[in-house]
Amino acid sequence: MDEETLELLTSQELLGAAPQRPELARTAIDEVRLSPKQLVSALDAGALNRLDRIRHRMRTVVSNVVTEARERAGAARRHRADHLGEPHRTHAGGRVADALRELPSKAAIAVLAANEASIDRFGPTTRGVWDPHEFPWVKILEDGWPDVRREVDALLHGPTEIPHIEDVTGGIPQGNVGPWRVFGLMHQGHWMDWNCRRCPATTALVKNVPDLMMAGFSVLEPGTHITKHRGPNKGALRYQLGVVVPGEPGDCRIRIGEEMVVWQEGESVVFDFTVPHEAWNDTDAIRVLLMLEFIAPLPWYLAGTNRVAQRAMGWFPTTRDMKNRLRRLEPSLQKVDSAG
Repeated sequence: MDEETLELLTSQELLGAAPQRPELARTAIDEVRLSPKQLVSALDAGALNRLDRIRHRMRTVVSNVVTEARERAGAARRHRADHLGEPHRTHAGGRVADALRELPSKAAIAVLAANEASIDRFGPTTRGVWDPHEFPWVKILEDGWPDVRREVDALLHGPTEIPHIEDVTGGIPQGNVGPWRVFGLMHQGHWMDWNCRRCPATTALVKNVPDLMMAGFSVLEPGTHITKHRGPNKGALRYQLGVVVPGEPGDCRIRIGEEMVVWQEGESVVFDFTVPHEAWNDTDAIRVLLMLEFIAPLPWYLAGTNRVAQRAMGWFPTTRDMKNRLRRLEPSLQKVDSAG
């Protein structure tokens, strides 16, 4: 008799003659005082089930973000190849080179997705829109709005163009319909010194913000719509100060989740930018915000790992090597004097 037949017979024998065990108790079904919903909730409360849900959440977030990043990176490569007249690389060497270049991005996506899953599971109930005045430094920025406005006006009329978002992100599309420009002051601890010298008052103000991750100006040109999207970093919050807000109240606005927020000059907005959001400038003039990102306040048992995870934003495809990319871009931003 071979081993497979012996194993089958042994299994059948056990099924046919299960070991006898003493009966502990019996309960009639009509005496069970749990509804089906309550029974499911009790089973869901088990530790193993909670762990399975965390694993499932992490797999889902990683899968979604990796797919989106691959699509954007592929579109950017095709755009650069078409623009420069380069052939699309499909040979093995090209695929290996692409895989090596994408490795930091994939690592960043995985770290940020795991951090998001941890915050969602173990953190406090998340809010889409925060009260900005929970943060003491907000009043300092709002009080300094007139100085920020003067520096923005000088930038808009100065000799240097403010770069398009696609140039800032290295060619990766951001879903804007119409021109969107960004003027960077700081990213991931790296200050763009040449830009800071153009905006000394604004730079001094934002240095009052603790745990600052990013600072700059966001410029929406007339009629621009930033389509619905979500950010990758649950461990940070986004701050916006209305600097130049044209039109009637509501012409320049942002929807965060289901809440519509209207920008106003000198007033602040703070929100979780992993919540789906979209923005509009339905006027015939430029809208400018001072935009910051800072580490979100979290309970002590999440704060340490979140600070470590924030370093992954420096590897993210749209932000990796941003300072050097903007420095290289600078000569091409000089305005041409049409009078000459």
